[in-house]
Formats: sequence, C-alpha cells, structure tokens
Amino acid sequence: MKVVMITSLKYAQTRKQFGPKNQSEYPVIKYKIHQTTLLPLLAATYALHFAAYFVRREIEKIHEKKSTIDSQELHAFAGALKARSTSLLLHTNQVAREACGGLGLFLNNYS
Repeated sequence: MKVVMITSLKYAQTRKQFGPKNQSEYPVIKYKIHQTTLLPLLAATYALHFAAYFVRREIEKIHEKKSTIDSQELHAFAGALKARSTSLLLHTNQVAREACGGLGLFLNNYS
C-alpha cells in the first residue's frame, strides 16, 4: 500500500493538466478532487503503518515478558488489523489506479 501511495502521489505531482490560458498547466495534485481522493488514503496508510508497528513492538515485549497487554487481546487486535489493512489495500489500489489514469501506477513511475 505504501508503494501504491508513493507512486500515485509522485505521479500526481509530475503530471500536468488543464492550466489557465497562455500559462503552464497545473500538476493534478493541485486540484481539490485529486487531493480529497488521495490524501485520506495516505492518512489511512500512515495509521496502519503505526498500528502494525505497535503490534510488532508488543509482540517483542511479550517475548521479553515485559508486555502489559494480554496475548489473546493482541492476537485479536492483530487479526482485525490484518482484515482492515487487506480491505483498505484493495480499495487504495483501485482508487489510486482510477485517480492516476492508465499510466499512473506503472512501476517505472516509482523512482
């Protein structure tokens, strides 16, 4: 999901379209519709990243016998996180593909 967001945001920053008459075109990321499409997904990507980091740290603490969270509770949280991240990944891929157009998610745009 991180690669999809990086690729789509870089592409939106470099792709220019529909500028004012007799002026250069604007990057598509400057348009509100593009921002309201991609930026909430970026925020969700960050949230899932930090939630996964939390789970990873708590698992390390459980192995070191320093955790304050019950392992069953952590297991339930990790399972819910996995299900949510999978559904969000599918949604993010589809929305980013639609927002960037046909060439937006090519791997050669990710550099």
